[in-house]
Amino acid sequence: MNLKKLFGCGAALGAAACLFASPSQAYDADFHVYQAGNGVGDALIYPIYAVGGTVKTNLRVVNTSSTYSVVAKVVFREPNTSCESRDFFIYLSPNDEWTADIVDANGTTKIVSTDDSSPEVPLNVGMATTCNGYDASVGYVEVYGVAAMTFTDSNNNTLTGPISKGLIQTAYGTLYNGTSGLSFLSDPMGGHATCVNSGTMQVTYSDKIYGMRYYPSQNVLAGVEEVKDPSMNLVMPMVATALANNCNTQRVSVFEETRWDNYGYNSAVEVRSAIAKSAIHIPYRNDASNSTFAVFNFPVKLSCCLSGGSDCDGVLSSPDACDLSKDYGTSIAQNIYDLQENTTTTTTIYSPAPPGAKIEKEVYIGQLTPPFAEGWVRVKLTDASVQQSGTAYDGTTAVSYAGSAVIPSYLQAAYDLTWVPATFDCSVVTAGGVAVDNCTYQLAPNKK
Repeated sequence: MNLKKLFGCGAALGAAACLFASPSQAYDADFHVYQAGNGVGDALIYPIYAVGGTVKTNLRVVNTSSTYSVVAKVVFREPNTSCESRDFFIYLSPNDEWTADIVDANGTTKIVSTDDSSPEVPLNVGMATTCNGYDASVGYVEVYGVAAMTFTDSNNNTLTGPISKGLIQTAYGTLYNGTSGLSFLSDPMGGHATCVNSGTMQVTYSDKIYGMRYYPSQNVLAGVEEVKDPSMNLVMPMVATALANNCNTQRVSVFEETRWDNYGYNSAVEVRSAIAKSAIHIPYRNDASNSTFAVFNFPVKLSCCLSGGSDCDGVLSSPDACDLSKDYGTSIAQNIYDLQENTTTTTTIYSPAPPGAKIEKEVYIGQLTPPFAEGWVRVKLTDASVQQSGTAYDGTTAVSYAGSAVIPSYLQAAYDLTWVPATFDCSVVTAGGVAVDNCTYQLAPNKK
């Protein structure tokens, strides 16, 4: 099938660019967000962290670029309604890596790091009380690329090697309007800039003047996490899900909540469409020595109101905006197979949620309890209809998806625990009247 001919795109554009191109070309589809098949993008999602006793979670964020310095915002969310429990900026030189541990410190969940890319060194900060009072000892993490920049010295020589965190911090600060602090200085990206636009300005740091070229967020971030229990010699790694071409051209601050619907060059429904799946495949073992657990993260459900908002009073009562988790519940259906392709759909496979129930949490772990000792399960998740359709960031192009915007994985428990990404069926996404499976653009080349 000729996708370019089908969608009416020019020869210079690939399938990724064509997917969300509306007939009027109302926005630059060349930079539409997609789930990066190579694990490198400008936004990362770590599907779960957990702490308790000797259990801790290690996070790593890698700037894979040998050119760009990167400012990124790290956001921690509790697992029930995605209320923000802590956020801060990190500052990455070219080829830099930031690492931190989420630990239990006598019953208090803390983020600790001695990495010099942290906002302060050493970093030792506790999770804040979330807007709804939910515990944040389990949750998930998002990393948003905020801006990228390169530097030259007073002789116009490009700086190579490690770049001072102080210089990156100062440079990012100069992009703000010094009076209001609410927008980029003189709108440096020129309004609706694309992700290849750039600007220049001078930066003074430690009594020296540097030249800076600044860009929107670039597809250079990669991540991995490890849930660990040193007392059991247990390490469970998981590569972060990377979104590419989120393309932030906006000011991002730690003083306001960062969400997919008010950040970057995409609306929340576009981001949900990028990670939507129509079915999840999980092989299981279920006997006296083995157990399998489904692990689902719904990172763009965001059923809670903005942290700190007037509706976040800690009391979940309608019409409190923090009570939307029930309205945004994800329905479950499943087909269970054994090794001889025998099947049943009448047995409860989720504990404690029976078939027909809805997942209300944004981080969900449920044991598979099929009637067979071994086989596989096809899990069909369906988001609430209010989540499955909306408009693109241009405000007019209709976008919808089938299935659920989920990051799926599973735990296999035997002599130890193994954490594995789950395979899946792609979702059908419709935008501007054109329908296609989203894997078409998840496998698109990096256009930056």
